[in-house]
Amino acid sequence: MKRFPFAKTLKALYKPLPRMSKQSRQAVADNLWIVAAVLTVVAALSLSSALSLLSQAGHISLFGVTIFVPNIAIIRLQQIITLIFAVTEIILFGLAISPLRQKQTRGWLFATAGVVVTFFATAVTFILSFFTHYYDVTAGVVAIALVAAMGYVLSEIESEFDSDKANKPTAPKTDTPDQAKAENKAKK
Repeated sequence: MKRFPFAKTLKALYKPLPRMSKQSRQAVADNLWIVAAVLTVVAALSLSSALSLLSQAGHISLFGVTIFVPNIAIIRLQQIITLIFAVTEIILFGLAISPLRQKQTRGWLFATAGVVVTFFATAVTFILSFFTHYYDVTAGVVAIALVAAMGYVLSEIESEFDSDKANKPTAPKTDTPDQAKAENKAKK
């Protein structure tokens, strides 16, 4: 299988951790397209939320009373960054769904790129939250840990998405030698 630079980096990063069993890798690889679909929907919800917040004109209304927000510029920057990352995640995870169903390397690459983008989005949002006086360290740390766990799983299941395996035609299984002769005659 052709190795890609970030695949090597992922493998090196997670090398000290225990390996997943073959059955676990196969089960995750078989259902990874569902995870990509769910992450596409989550990114779309994030995009919708950011668009909704950006539509407000520099103030936040609580029960009909306008509240002045001192760090509105950083909040707007955070929302614009969220928009950019959400659109990128929607595209990457959306492109990954069909190839993941067919267990193609291309799907694994899109999913891995989506997780890398998600990691950067989470880290940037976490850092910017310190400037907006909305400290939620626990949620940020948990989000970064979850994205790191997704990276670990993707590094473990890379071998399940071998292009050579996916593109090779599978030989038909024959029960008897007579059936094999009949199939060979039919092919000629």
